[in-house]
Order: sequence, then structure tokens, then C-alpha cells
Amino acid sequence: MTTLYQWLNHAFARKLLRREGQGTSTKPWRYRLENEDDANWDRCELPPIRLP
Repeated sequence: MTTLYQWLNHAFARKLLRREGQGTSTKPWRYRLENEDDANWDRCELPPIRLP
């Protein structure tokens, strides 16, 4: 049986998820799905404002 930890690590290795944090008790891993603003954040830029 696979644990959630193994599933998240596998998804992160396949670049299906983003992981932030240091993996410690005070700064745990935080997982999230990629989105269209990630390219901007990777370049340390704010994403554009999208009007409805």
C-alpha cells in the first residue's frame, strides 16, 4: 500500500506538483498544482492582472 507521502513525492518527481518549504516541522512541505502564474513567479515577477 502506498502512503500519501510516497504518492506526493512521486508526483513531484514527475513534475505534476509544485513543492515549497524545507520539510522540517517548522517549515513543512506544501504541495500545490501548477498554474499559469508559475512562470511569472519563477522569474520573480508579479503575474498580470486579469480582468473578468
